[in-house]
Amino acid sequence: MEEEVRLTIKVLHLAYLVHEKTDYCVFIRFSGHVDRLEIDIRESQVNWETQVLRSEFSTKYMALRDARVGEKRAELQARIEVLEQILADNEISYDDLDYEEEYIRHYTF
Repeated sequence: MEEEVRLTIKVLHLAYLVHEKTDYCVFIRFSGHVDRLEIDIRESQVNWETQVLRSEFSTKYMALRDARVGEKRAELQARIEVLEQILADNEISYDDLDYEEEYIRHYTF
């Protein structure tokens, strides 16, 4: 499960970088309550109605329930590759992509 969390965070981070560092306009919707992640890449901030790529898929939690973990990892990796290619095509370095993962559990008695 930790691998799916890492990949999901990387997809979100790369999508944000594409939005901030390129002319593309990116919409990211993570709906944890229904296990969905959607990424819409649009032509630009001005031409945001022109869709370039739309991706919608189940997150790691759904993958664990339906025993298709490998398939979900492949889906996440495919999205990562597209986002990395957009950044590379725009000559934007993402090599210093650095983040920490911290798991916090809260218990109430």
